[in-house]
Amino acid sequence: MTQTMMDYASGDVTSLIPEVYETQKEYITRNQLLDLYEERVLEEIELYIEPAAKEKRKHRNFDIRMDILGDMAKKYRRGTVYESITDEDEIKTLKDTNFSELADHSSVITELKLQSMTFYLTSLEEKLETPEEFNPDRGVNFKLTDIERFGSEQLKNDALRIKAKVDDVIFSDVQRKYKADEPPENLSSPEYQIIRNLKPIRDNAPNYPPTVLAIHWKIAATEMQDATDGLNDDPDYNMTIPVPKLKFFTYNTNVPGNAHKHCWKKMSLQLCVESRGSIRKILNFPILRLQKRWSWNV
Repeated sequence: MTQTMMDYASGDVTSLIPEVYETQKEYITRNQLLDLYEERVLEEIELYIEPAAKEKRKHRNFDIRMDILGDMAKKYRRGTVYESITDEDEIKTLKDTNFSELADHSSVITELKLQSMTFYLTSLEEKLETPEEFNPDRGVNFKLTDIERFGSEQLKNDALRIKAKVDDVIFSDVQRKYKADEPPENLSSPEYQIIRNLKPIRDNAPNYPPTVLAIHWKIAATEMQDATDGLNDDPDYNMTIPVPKLKFFTYNTNVPGNAHKHCWKKMSLQLCVESRGSIRKILNFPILRLQKRWSWNV
């Protein structure tokens, strides 16, 4: 874009929300944050075009959170009540930090994190009292899972109970808003993460709504296809899907055809990579008997 084009575009935005624009501009200028603001805007753009940008931001955010927790360990003593903390950065840091990341921090931080878990569950349950207005935050699934894994016995039970309520609300919304062939990228982040992590073929799995189940398998098939493409393009591709999961999906007859097919493909490719060109390890693998059926070759 030329400078003239950008000037016209920014002018259109300014005319829509002049007060917000002018207030933000004045604040950034007064606090000498223009360079930092430009850096963050460029980072946001790079997130969509440069895969490494996500890891870069993730590490930066992690370092910031660890610094804040280090300062809090010096600032607070054991027995500090979580509700007495008023600093928004400290509250957000406790909320966003996984319990497993606190290994190198003092017991003061551990106590505050456990209290923040209790506060989060209470706040979440209050919001669920009006399900039609409930709008889950992006990390709700990860936060509840973190509490289930590391919280006290009472916290774990509360997290399981509240997670079931969150799931019910999201399933109802998904069933109402989407069709079975909905592209997964149209889902919100909480919807995607919760539906992605379902385990519909375990022995005690509940009866999920049809649209929810269809989208779950669509997500599974898409991820398998993306991983297969990655292995096809690069033998050193970092496979994030564990082999035991591939084997389970591959041999389980309850897995729908499309996801099942992608698992076969990826398992075969992975064995090719692990064998480093040795055909002997692959000859006995059943995928070779099905390649003609799917018109796909290793």
